[in-house]
Amino acid sequence: TATVGVQKYYVTQKFSTGCEGDKAEITVTINPLPAAPTVSATLAYCQNQTGVPALSATPSSGATLVWYNANGQILPSAATPYTATVGVQKYYVAQKFSTGCEGDKAEITVTINPLPAAPTVSATLSYCQNQTGIPALTATKETNATLVWYNETGRVLQSAPTPSTAVAGTLKYYVSQKFSTGCEGPKAEIVVT
Repeated sequence: TATVGVQKYYVTQKFSTGCEGDKAEITVTINPLPAAPTVSATLAYCQNQTGVPALSATPSSGATLVWYNANGQILPSAATPYTATVGVQKYYVAQKFSTGCEGDKAEITVTINPLPAAPTVSATLSYCQNQTGIPALTATKETNATLVWYNETGRVLQSAPTPSTAVAGTLKYYVSQKFSTGCEGPKAEIVVT
């Protein structure tokens, strides 16, 4: 079966008298195997990320895809990565021709990256109207994280805001941590009166 193509064999019957009958022909067709399908070999998502699409692969013309989990079990369709648990998931996909010949599997590695916790903040701050020398808000972050600041409407701020004391009332700000993977954790609220 190493070479694709047609092989012919013949077989006869022979009696003990030495008389041999006509040959019967046997034609053996060796069908080609499809190559492994084209895939994005590595994918990464954040823990609890929603809207994650199902895995995909590009089959050759005339081929269908066969999906497998890490244990080699056939899946009914392309899997959607599970993002609730941090870690690495492996999936496999092969192409299959209508002849039943299935090719090599392509591996897809999906990494689910952790979310940082909400940063540590002073949740409530109080100042006097028109007070001067108000410092910018602060938050304590993890070593490998950056802080992302938001105003009350959810707009991202360029840096830690300095509350205005011109008008009496309550202001709300939010801050989260973001890892270099792009995974952003929950927001901590800071209420400034």
